[in-house]
Amino acid sequence: MVALVTVAAVVVVSLIAALAVPLLTQLPSRRGGPSTSPSARASGTATPKPSTSPGPGSSQRPTMPSSPMDVLKKNPVYALKVPARCPYQSMPGSEAAFRKQVGKLVDCENAAWQKALAPTAVEFSKPKVKFYSSSAKSPCGKLGITFPASYCTGDSTLYFSLQSYVQGRYFRLSVAEVVMHEYAHHVQNIAGIFDATDVMDESSAVTTRRIELQAHCMAHYALVVSRVGFTSADRRELEYQWGYTNDPGGHGSTKAEAYWGRRGLAGKNIGACNTWTVKAGRVK
Repeated sequence: MVALVTVAAVVVVSLIAALAVPLLTQLPSRRGGPSTSPSARASGTATPKPSTSPGPGSSQRPTMPSSPMDVLKKNPVYALKVPARCPYQSMPGSEAAFRKQVGKLVDCENAAWQKALAPTAVEFSKPKVKFYSSSAKSPCGKLGITFPASYCTGDSTLYFSLQSYVQGRYFRLSVAEVVMHEYAHHVQNIAGIFDATDVMDESSAVTTRRIELQAHCMAHYALVVSRVGFTSADRRELEYQWGYTNDPGGHGSTKAEAYWGRRGLAGKNIGACNTWTVKAGRVK
């Protein structure tokens, strides 16, 4: 049985406002080569917009929390249940089938999140999706096959390399897990979580683990509520996958992955994946 290489997000880091070119900070990959994750405030994000004062006779719209710490710890997305109508999943038989499968998964997540976010202060936007073979240019820099899949805040795009098709054939829910993980980073982006992270008084590695384990948890929540046909056999396969990690310092130990993965599978809403209220030891 081959261990799944679960991917990390690619996030643009803003250093100085005068700099026109986004820069990246490097951290080791979770189960493979190097990847990039945030150590400071993300730029290019779609910051949620607070509502203006309502006119006479109109109902008041919800507003975002006023402090960055509350954006992290009390974000409106945590109260949401996000059931989706995704197709039953199977391992793709060709690269064309893989691309079609990814597209349908993103479409169903778009529909689910647009509906769920409608009554909140978080403004929904669809991520773009791009496929490439060996390399691709992005606002986050040049992407290669080191990143089977990635999310770039600079253009709100989910990137899938040819390697993501290869890993999509590891087990039945491989494609869904990768897509849901990257889509979770898009939700973090539009919910203002990336913008708020520099309020955390801790090492960048701990903050990065909070981001990655939150996306990890949200992906597994989605596997249960998105009608992909989740079974006890799928649960056993995921438990096996959580036993492998090459980057406990950057993305959490196998113990942390299992803890947050199980929280996602059992979660009643997105709040099960709130990694911002726990002590650093819980994301170690």
